[in-house]
Amino acid sequence: MTAKNIKKTLYNKTRKARYFIIDLIIKFLGPKFIQRPVFAIRIPDIPRPMVEAVKEKFGRKKLLGIEIGVAYGENAENILSLLNIKKLYLIDPYQPYTDPKCQDPRKILPQVKKSLARNNTVFIIKKSSEAINDVPEVDFVYIDGNHNYEFVKQDIELYYDKVRPGGIIGGHDFSAECLGVCKAVMEFAQKKNLKLNGRKEDWWIIKP
Repeated sequence: MTAKNIKKTLYNKTRKARYFIIDLIIKFLGPKFIQRPVFAIRIPDIPRPMVEAVKEKFGRKKLLGIEIGVAYGENAENILSLLNIKKLYLIDPYQPYTDPKCQDPRKILPQVKKSLARNNTVFIIKKSSEAINDVPEVDFVYIDGNHNYEFVKQDIELYYDKVRPGGIIGGHDFSAECLGVCKAVMEFAQKKNLKLNGRKEDWWIIKP
């Protein structure tokens, strides 16, 4: 894999504000860097707005949470570092993508599980629809799984009932590039007559 390809892959997983960091890594590590697997490069993600909203609401209270769509684990790392987590349930089937050009998620799972190994983390290697009975009532749910409309709609409807009153449900990729996410989120908020909050590409709803 060339430095150019690695840079592109990391760019898709990170924010523009950290782009210069990738340039520096490639410049100073050179060949040693490009021989390493991409998933081994641990660049902390900037806390996402919904996670910050959870912190603003709950402070240092011990929390139960769910993340749907773990992937490389950057957001889970930030949840664990930013919030006082009693238990975080990490749901992701880690199944191969239909696009043969995409890396098989099963190859990164061992490294992700190792990097997120804590006494307060629980991996559930299932589809979110199949994992619903494996999790208790929680304080927040962060949805970042399959971005197609029907899957986002299903995740919201299933996991809203898992959120305690006063808790927060939300997620990522509320943007023009993911219209299925936007449609599912707005339909749910309108149907339930709930206030929809948003900042950057995150959205969230506080359950009454």
